[in-house]
Amino acid sequence: MSKGRIIESGTHDELMQQNGNYAKLYNIQSYYYQGKIKSIEAGGDFQ
Repeated sequence: MSKGRIIESGTHDELMQQNGNYAKLYNIQSYYYQGKIKSIEAGGDFQ
């Protein structure tokens, strides 16, 4: 959504292929969680 309007629609795979805002936000969030998972695997804490 942008300014209250839907700017992209589709399945997860379709939205990822478009490489638009959805894909960018998904990749940012995914990168964050991948780092947390690696930290936990190394004995860290998930916070």
